[in-house]
Amino acid sequence: MCWEYEGYNSPQTAALVRRPRYFAESLFQDGFSVTVIFTCADQVDTTCENEAGGKLRLISIPGVKQEIASSKLLNKLRTTMQLARYGDFSGKWHAAVVKKIDALHLRFDVVVSFFTPRGPLYSAYCLKARHQFKSIFDLQDPYHEGLTSGLSKIVLKKCFRRIMRSADVVFCVNKEWSRELEVDFGIRATYLPHVIEDPVPADDSANIHEKRSIVFFYSGSLEEDLQDPGLFFRCLDKLEKSGLYDSVEFRYAGNQSKHNYFSTTLPLGIKYTYLGWLSKESLYEEINNSDLLCVFPITSRTYKTCIPSKFYEFCRFPKPIMIIGDDTGAFRDEMGDSFDRQFVIRSEERFFEKIKAYRDADASGFFQANEDFNYTYSLPVVYQQFRNQLLC
Repeated sequence: MCWEYEGYNSPQTAALVRRPRYFAESLFQDGFSVTVIFTCADQVDTTCENEAGGKLRLISIPGVKQEIASSKLLNKLRTTMQLARYGDFSGKWHAAVVKKIDALHLRFDVVVSFFTPRGPLYSAYCLKARHQFKSIFDLQDPYHEGLTSGLSKIVLKKCFRRIMRSADVVFCVNKEWSRELEVDFGIRATYLPHVIEDPVPADDSANIHEKRSIVFFYSGSLEEDLQDPGLFFRCLDKLEKSGLYDSVEFRYAGNQSKHNYFSTTLPLGIKYTYLGWLSKESLYEEINNSDLLCVFPITSRTYKTCIPSKFYEFCRFPKPIMIIGDDTGAFRDEMGDSFDRQFVIRSEERFFEKIKAYRDADASGFFQANEDFNYTYSLPVVYQQFRNQLLC
């Protein structure tokens, strides 16, 4: 169960919507019978089979919408009540899920529920009271994702405990979140990293070092309260004024709200292009035509550190990745001290040091995933870990 499944209802191609798809397809290719329940406004009920005996069925159930109450107080009260019961408003989806499963007489041995939001987790919790199965939660965010006030986190920690502890296996894409779950709920979560999908072949038609312009590219979401691109903006401003390049451009593919943020906070004089949501093919083309792919690390000191999933998405492309911002330690914890020292840019001086070298055809200051690195996070490796826990 997942809120979004890649290819339906959303133009997103982020890790959040890809992860359910590649695990479901991998199980299907291994000969398992897999049913995916996800939200979609359109009615979807399709089934395909393969020679290995696998069956993949996709079933959509309309998601629930949160209506705006007549006052802020009522909104806050309702949110708190939903937090205590479901985890968040998406938990109300469970009623439609249970009804659909009963109507179709679906039977299952294992249920994998993907977070965010919390609706799939609460749905699995409710189903477990009616059916016998192995329950697996897969968390791509900390369990308190989306909550900013201390009171909300306290309510969730107290009330969501029964839901989290109903799972037989909990996966986390971040090691520190695993430790947090053990402290808060007594759960031993299993670290299961993001997947780097098959590398995209290099296109040698674009020789970036023969150009007198430079293009920075970013796509997807940005948590402004957790990720601070301020250093990047200041560096762009100085780079544009420095004369190192005739043209400095920042290109963004994603949603309207983040476009509004970038368009109002970027320094004047920086060429900025908003691309909207892109198809996979258009996204690949934009990345190929860009010079540096931007990753903004988590800079908030009050937040559990993590590597943004955008880093793993970009690793499949044969392009240098610029990690810029005062990372709180996620890259060091996951990749080691040498990686942190070499590739995480925390000052304007380091930025210009690397950019000048890059202009002279030396991209070694920016991370570019090699074959060994990509293999560690490849789908066959991560899927095998997932499959082993599924069957044990």
